[in-house]
Amino acid sequence: MARSKFALPISFPKISRTIQDPEARRLIRSHAHQIGEVVNAWTDLQTGCFMVFQAVLEAQGLQNLNIVHALWHSAQSDSAQREMLLAVARSAFHPKERVFAQIKWLRDKAERMAPLRNDPAHTPVSFSFPAPGAPSLVPNSFVARDPAVKRLRENPLNKSWERIRGDFLVLSIFAFAISLAIRNPHSVSLPCRPRILSFPASKIEKVKDIACAENRDPRFHHLVRNLYLMG
Repeated sequence: MARSKFALPISFPKISRTIQDPEARRLIRSHAHQIGEVVNAWTDLQTGCFMVFQAVLEAQGLQNLNIVHALWHSAQSDSAQREMLLAVARSAFHPKERVFAQIKWLRDKAERMAPLRNDPAHTPVSFSFPAPGAPSLVPNSFVARDPAVKRLRENPLNKSWERIRGDFLVLSIFAFAISLAIRNPHSVSLPCRPRILSFPASKIEKVKDIACAENRDPRFHHLVRNLYLMG
């Protein structure tokens, strides 16, 4: 089809690779930092789950790390990997053993907290202008999933990211401590369950936390944290 002689050429301005508005750029950078902190801490938690998975299989005689690694990554999602962890723990330990109870508690908490990582990581945001000169970032309800938008409106990332990051980190250290206890059952005791601040503690959890605090050895937790940070 011949081009009309009346058609005008359309030219687009050069597209910038950076956000030009300083305030918008500040908001995006702050939001990206908060997401990064949460996602990085979540990765540490999932790594801790792998350490427990490896320790359980190692205690059952599977010493080949390459096989353990291949098994873990045969699952294509974090949740499926944690299901494998629970399955091998159920096979290796009696359901009433404390080590199984601690592993199941770790897995259950990770499952419950997964949306706190998934929502900010996968929910697009848009600018809101509730008052002149005071823009903010809000979940993009036009594109994002309704449940994620609802959760982020009730619990905005900029007000909760430090608490979420802290919960993921204490859970990751808890997992690493479990792996140490499994590998050294005669010299290392199982760790106490950490307090999770993103959700209100039940009455039972508060009682257990007090009882556990009375028997907590700060030297052990200091050792665990140092070993964990060393990788």
